[in-house]
Amino acid sequence: MKKVIIILAAVAHISCSGQINITNQLYMIPLKVGENAPIQFETLVIEPVNLFVQSKPWNDRSPHIQLELNVKRNSGEYATFLWYYETDSDPKTNYPKAFENYIFGLEINNDSVRLAVEKLDFGKDFFLELNQKAIIGNISISFKEYYIKWYVHPFGEPNGHCAIYVIEVSGGNEQEEIIFRFYSDDRLNELQSEWKGYQFSLVEAGEKIFKLKVLEK
Repeated sequence: MKKVIIILAAVAHISCSGQINITNQLYMIPLKVGENAPIQFETLVIEPVNLFVQSKPWNDRSPHIQLELNVKRNSGEYATFLWYYETDSDPKTNYPKAFENYIFGLEINNDSVRLAVEKLDFGKDFFLELNQKAIIGNISISFKEYYIKWYVHPFGEPNGHCAIYVIEVSGGNEQEEIIFRFYSDDRLNELQSEWKGYQFSLVEAGEKIFKLKVLEK
């Protein structure tokens, strides 16, 4: 992959042995290795299914910490993995992911691992996976499609490709399709777009996932 907090309004109902800690408007949920109990948080049911920690990654592409996570609410549910890498070539890299109007990430402090829950807001970098939706303020962003377009030499051999990300943004009764293009040689990248006073920037690009930043102009 190339080189993307809310004040507690009511007491959360916690069904695990730990407590939700609030630090700088971040919701911090302590985790233990292995299975963790579900947590009722506002309108969400958060299920930290399994936390895996290895003391030394097998290689640079192997995560140091991995959490299998399920999130449910009346509008839908989301199943994903959160990763944290700590290797010589890619130190302390976190991949916070968005589900509707929340971001979920991992916070590491020595041997302590916590699930961080933030309210999605303008100016925050977040990862969005294919077929998922992020909500910021009054706008909705859906990752609708991802595909690769290959370019070839006159003799038919491939000489590069373009990763294409299609999102649909909507607000009120209006919606628009936005296309980002990320080229293998970076020559003609199309990584920014504007709509109704909002700026959308593709920060990082991966397979069926990208990091996005949205600014209110």
